Amino acid sequence: MIGRLALKILGIETSSSIFSLCLSEELNIIYEVRQNRELFPAQHGSIFTETERVMKNLNGENLAAIVVSIGPGMFTSLRVGLSLAKGLSLALNVPLVAVNTLDAIGLSIADLYKPFLSQNFGFIGAVINAYQNELYAAIYKNNERVSEYLLTTPGNLFNILERLTGKSTPVFIGGPGVEALKKEKTPQTLQISYLDKTFFLTSSMLIPLALPSIRQKKFCNPDLLEPFYLKKTAAEK
Repeated sequence: MIGRLALKILGIETSSSIFSLCLSEELNIIYEVRQNRELFPAQHGSIFTETERVMKNLNGENLAAIVVSIGPGMFTSLRVGLSLAKGLSLALNVPLVAVNTLDAIGLSIADLYKPFLSQNFGFIGAVINAYQNELYAAIYKNNERVSEYLLTTPGNLFNILERLTGKSTPVFIGGPGVEALKKEKTPQTLQISYLDKTFFLTSSMLIPLALPSIRQKKFCNPDLLEPFYLKKTAAEK
């Protein structure tokens, strides 16, 4: 960058079965590693190993912030990522920024498909499988969220989309809940396109959402930060 040093940011994403870690200079991704723990279950600790490797080559004082996905998502995975982020934040005295996973998915979809879609192409739905016939979901238009963060059934999500979008507006839905949603028959009144099921959230997708907060020095208190679950854990039921 010209005139000032780029802000170095560490990104941590563990809301799903894909563990992801990245190091960036603002929007320029220097390094990113991804690990599918379903394919390699014996390597659950790899995110800690990769974090240690990055930190050995980077003085913590050079980090402007640590960015972590806050949920909703897989309960245990969220706690792993958040514990790692909070521990690093406190140990290195580096500020922390939390990003909602639905926002990261929805706005990343808008950015990824921007070359193929006009500015007012319609609505985007971000969906995450919450299991037991439930989804975490949120709806976006023109880079803004236009719904609440939802814990809902596939059928009810279709009802919400019908009320929001009307018959002639296309809806593009993506995220790790797509396959669960597609099991439900799509109403003929909705023009839904399901995005590639291989789309998944990564740590580098968190950076654009966190950067405004970092520049404005709007940080989270690590002592008060908790996962954003939406759904009660088994212990809470």
